[in-house]
Amino acid sequence: MKPKYMTCSVSKGVPVEIQSFLWQCFEMAMKQGMTDYLHIFECEMTSQKIANQTIIHRCEIPFFEQEYTLTVDGPIEAKFYIIDEHEYSILMYANEY
Repeated sequence: MKPKYMTCSVSKGVPVEIQSFLWQCFEMAMKQGMTDYLHIFECEMTSQKIANQTIIHRCEIPFFEQEYTLTVDGPIEAKFYIIDEHEYSILMYANEY
């Protein structure tokens, strides 16, 4: 498996359980053939009592979209990219691209 990296701002500002979940989604999509170099994740807080975090995972080629709803200790509102650079992958805020 290739190395995974993240920017300092993601490392410091995003709860570990959300970081982990984004990486898991990325790995599952890659195994299913979603090999686009850019994976987009939109995180939104929800007002539901049971689940408080919605994450939408998208790729363009081939088109892929999956929505997840989960409960986390620190829900966030942010947009992330995981960029697959053949030798490694990196997780960053969308505005860091």
